[in-house]
Amino acid sequence: MAFANVSGAVAHYADEGRGDAWAIVFIKALGAADLRPYCAAIKVPTLCVVGEEDGSTTPPVVRELAGQIGQVRFEMIAGAGHLPNIEQPEALRGLIETLARDAGP
Repeated sequence: MAFANVSGAVAHYADEGRGDAWAIVFIKALGAADLRPYCAAIKVPTLCVVGEEDGSTTPPVVRELAGQIGQVRFEMIAGAGHLPNIEQPEALRGLIETLARDAGP
C-alpha cells in the first residue's frame, strides 16, 4: 500500500498522475540510487521517518539507512504509507518538533 489514510480523491489524483512510462523511468532511476555510502558522512542529528505501510520505501530499507547514520532517530508512523506528511501530519509534526527541541541551538 503506497497511500494510507487519505481521501479517495487524493488517492485517485495520485494514481491518475502516474503514467506507466513515467513509473518505469522513475523506478529504474530510484533503483540505481545507493545512498548507503553517504550515510556515514551525515554529522548532524537526523530523523529518519517511514510510514509503517509504505510499500515503496519500506520500513526495513529506511531502518537500514538509519543504522548507518551517527546521530539518528528512526521512527515509523502508524497508519501512514508513503506520504506521512499528508496521511498523519500531526504525528510527523510531533517528531520534527521533538528533533528540533532535542537538537538545541
